[in-house]
Amino acid sequence: VAGKNSNHYFSSLNNRPHRLKFSEIVSLYGFIAKIDYEFASGNPYFNSTSQNYRFDFSTSPVFSQLDVELGKQIKIGKCISEISVNILNVLNTKNETDRFNHIILENSNNENVVRIIEGMPFTVGGRIALKW
Repeated sequence: VAGKNSNHYFSSLNNRPHRLKFSEIVSLYGFIAKIDYEFASGNPYFNSTSQNYRFDFSTSPVFSQLDVELGKQIKIGKCISEISVNILNVLNTKNETDRFNHIILENSNNENVVRIIEGMPFTVGGRIALKW
């Protein structure tokens, strides 16, 4: 962007250089087990000291999440249903997905407000799927 960061290159705020996702599904006698693991390096964000002529970046902590699901397929005539229980974020990692610094200009005082968005905590859920 011309005129920004003293015309020096800067990477996107959505630049996560390392991302790994592993999924495995096993099916046996109508039972289905699924495991998902995701790992990603931290997202870059602007520090509150950033200026239009000089950007100042930091990186949020790494993201990792392990999800598991166990289900059973039931066939009734032409209809196949699947009932499953899933556990999201099994390890209950406190994942920071985004961070924003907001500077509020009020008279002669500047206030810095940091907004942190966290991922899903340990959660147990269920799912019912009908196919015909």
